[in-house]
Amino acid sequence: MSSRWQQWVDRNARPKNIFIAPSARLPPTRWQKPGPMNRQQWIHFYQWAKKNARPPPANRAEIARKQMQTPTQIQQPKQSPFDPYSPLIYMYIASEVHANRQKQKSLQQHFEVLSQPKYKREKYVKPPKREHPYRPQLCNRPPPRPERGRPVAKPKVPCCFQHENLRLDFWSKIDYKISPNALKAKASKKVVELAKPRTYPPKPHCPLPASAKEPAPKRTKMSARQWREHRIRLNSLSLPNPRVLEELGNRCNCTHFQCLCKLCGCMMREPR
Repeated sequence: MSSRWQQWVDRNARPKNIFIAPSARLPPTRWQKPGPMNRQQWIHFYQWAKKNARPPPANRAEIARKQMQTPTQIQQPKQSPFDPYSPLIYMYIASEVHANRQKQKSLQQHFEVLSQPKYKREKYVKPPKREHPYRPQLCNRPPPRPERGRPVAKPKVPCCFQHENLRLDFWSKIDYKISPNALKAKASKKVVELAKPRTYPPKPHCPLPASAKEPAPKRTKMSARQWREHRIRLNSLSLPNPRVLEELGNRCNCTHFQCLCKLCGCMMREPR
């Protein structure tokens, strides 16, 4: 290995020395204060900025020359045509307003010309919607397919007939092709029913009962005695046959059946 290469290796193979300088807070300048300025400092800064922060005038030499002249040598300013007391200012404003209006008008006309298309075309009219044949999709049946030669084209009818007999002869000899499937088809009972004209009133599903000749008697409110007897009657009707209760009472020793009346089978122990 050459000495030059050895020197390069010794110089660049050492670990990088990372030295971070400690951060030190520099002392503030005369324009930097550790805290906000007080009122007097703001007044001093405003006076300094009013004098030194304003940009220098463009005609500084002319201003200095006028200041050096004597008061007698100062020339009086000539009256300008745009003096606020001169009538020329109003004429100038009116002419400027009129010129602006004419300019806006010409620009508007130019925009209208540019907004028109270069090649005009007629308005697009959407073609009429094509009428497709009625093909209902029935449940659990194969989808209907268009037949050969259908839908049949409409016959060409002349615009006018010279005689009534010619019109009748034309319509009598015209041939309407019938579909082969329509010739072989057999109408179902429901199709025949739907093909018939609708009748009014419609046929009821169930026969209506005959109207009562005599109106039903008006209901009356039961008295306390009638309601008590009605409950006793309902209780007796809800029980099974007395013969069955008798057999059950002889067969089991349940207290529920032993307390029943032997005459009518009611819940009372003795008949009334």
